[in-house]
Amino acid sequence: MPSSSRDSGELNSADVFGGTYQVNENLSTSLYFSDVEDVYEKKYANVNYVVPMGSEQALSLDFNIYKAEYDDETVPNDFFGDGTLGDDSTIWSLAAKYSTGAHAFILAHQRVSGDAGYAYDLGDGGSAIWVANSFYSDFNWKDERSYQASYELDFSTFGAPGLFWKTAYVYGDNIDTAGGEGKEREFFNQVQYVVQSGPAKDLSLKLRNSIYRSNNALRDAGSPDLNEIRAFIEYPLSIL
Repeated sequence: MPSSSRDSGELNSADVFGGTYQVNENLSTSLYFSDVEDVYEKKYANVNYVVPMGSEQALSLDFNIYKAEYDDETVPNDFFGDGTLGDDSTIWSLAAKYSTGAHAFILAHQRVSGDAGYAYDLGDGGSAIWVANSFYSDFNWKDERSYQASYELDFSTFGAPGLFWKTAYVYGDNIDTAGGEGKEREFFNQVQYVVQSGPAKDLSLKLRNSIYRSNNALRDAGSPDLNEIRAFIEYPLSIL
C-alpha cells in the first residue's frame, strides 16, 4: 500500500490554489491545483451531491479525482517498489451512501490509471488522498481497481451521543506488478467517541483495527500481510 511513508526530499516551494463552491444546500464542488517545485503538478476535483429522501433518509454521492504529472528526472524511481514511477497518474473514486436514521450503508468503487500508481507524499508532506478506499491501504497501486462495502452506526439514537462505529471491507485487484496481477483486501473497524460537554468538550477518542491481506505478487512488491490496532486522541484548539 504505497502511502505517505516516503518523501522525495527537501521541499523547495509549493504553490496551491483553488476553492470550494456551494451550488445549493445539496450540491457542492471543489477544484484545487498544486505545483511542488521539481516534483509534480497535481489537480484535484470533488463533487458531492445529497438527495433527501424524507425526514430521516438521504442518498449522497461523492466523487473525487486526482491527476498528477511528475517532473522529468526529479522524482525518485521505485516509490512503489516496482522499479518505475512513470510520468503521470490518475486516481478517482465514487461512493454512494444511503443514510436512514442511525444507520448508513456505503458502496464505493475506485480506480488508478496512468504510468504508475498514485504517489502522494513526494515533497508536499502527504495527506493528499481524499478518496473513498483509503484506510490502512490506500488501494493506489498501478492500474488497481478496488471495491468497498461499509456500514456506519450513530449511537445517538440509542442514548449515547458522540459514539460512532464504522466497519468496512475493501477488495482490490488488477494491480500491475513485476510478479503478475496483485490483489489485496482489508477488513476495517473503528469506534469513535466525541465528548459532548464539559471541560473536555470536542475531545475525540478513536480505536481503529485493520486486518490486511495481499497475494504473493503484491507481497513480493513490498505489501506484506498485517494486523494493526491504532488508538488516537484528538483535541481541537482555538487560537482566535
